[in-house]
Amino acid sequence: MKNNKWIIGVIATLVVLMVALGILVVVLLCSDDDEKVRDDKVEKQTTISAGDEKKTTDDGQETGEKKTMGENGTTGENKTAGESETTGENETTDSKMTIGNSGNTEGIYIVVDGYEIFVPSAYYCFYNDQAGCIVEFDDVFQMIFKVKDMPYTEIVANRESLTDKSIAAGATVVQDVKEVKVDGKDYIYFSVDLNGEKIYLIYTQVGSTNSTIGTQFVAQSDKLTDEDILKVFASMATSAKKTDKPNSTLDDIVVQQAENMEPDGAKTESTLEFGDDSVTYKVPEGFYSSACGTWEYFGYEYFFDENYDISVSCYLRDTEDYENAQSYIQSKARWENTLGNDMKVQSATVDGAVCYYIISRYTDTDDGVHHQKIYAAYNNSETSIYIVEVVSTDLGYELTFDMFEEFFMISK
Repeated sequence: MKNNKWIIGVIATLVVLMVALGILVVVLLCSDDDEKVRDDKVEKQTTISAGDEKKTTDDGQETGEKKTMGENGTTGENKTAGESETTGENETTDSKMTIGNSGNTEGIYIVVDGYEIFVPSAYYCFYNDQAGCIVEFDDVFQMIFKVKDMPYTEIVANRESLTDKSIAAGATVVQDVKEVKVDGKDYIYFSVDLNGEKIYLIYTQVGSTNSTIGTQFVAQSDKLTDEDILKVFASMATSAKKTDKPNSTLDDIVVQQAENMEPDGAKTESTLEFGDDSVTYKVPEGFYSSACGTWEYFGYEYFFDENYDISVSCYLRDTEDYENAQSYIQSKARWENTLGNDMKVQSATVDGAVCYYIISRYTDTDDGVHHQKIYAAYNNSETSIYIVEVVSTDLGYELTFDMFEEFFMISK
């Protein structure tokens, strides 16, 4: 069976975010049997579809007035918990986010609480003993699923207790409970802040069953709108099907992802595009491309070596969030420092271009696993940064920047 060390290695980057996921996992889909169920009804629903987003009134009539979105996809009104919206304006967004299945048959299946869920190949899947399967998109979001044998209508009626339990877990509610429609299906959600992390809790009915599927969605990018987040969840939640299979394990995930990442052949060079910028770089011998594409926030390509010991992620992103390559690497160094790793930014010149990088090496005190990570970046243009990130676990030898500098041999 193919080596799974590189997938385990990436899990090490989840340490801080798992604090948030671990605390709130007890909140997701929990209820008190002896608690009074509220009979409040949401007076108006928001309708979200793959095309234009529209709001409707109770009788399903659309109004003609348009409203632009405020920060985080909200309309700006202050509401108290449980208060329903009563306005009927159309709501539009300019999101370019490509989300979910959309006919894509490549991906893996994870089993959560007796339900099988399809995860598109655009997203990574990891495993944690506390939270189970974690779905991630680099620097954008992480999410977990839970399913409970509880009717969705009960979740809606008892929605105030959801925020109560989040507050009891140490979170601060930043967006009150809202009921929406995504492609005609009902969803209910709210968001909280926990230790500086913005976390969404979203629920919907599983097909025509009496079960409810929910997610804890950690938004790592402030560019994500509520609509983006709801669509990501909906794209996977709607695939949930009852199964007799046990919950997925790390091995289940690794085997499926390895099968999806068989190389079509070695590349000698590759090109990333993002916006009006592009970068063409050399691919070292022995590395194979597993996935590539362009997302709203960056262009990306993922590589692995023939033994699956080392994973390399290449990105081309704009300078909106980071002024230049050096500031990007400095931010990574600060992150590593919060984990107890003393990082200093280094530099190297490759083909006349200055690359900034850090190398993180540490051994997990719990399981003795040795982790290595390299973050490197180069100023591709005045408006874009080219980034290379390397991850490996228990490799048996030390990784150095020189081993991967061919990824920075840029075709001019």
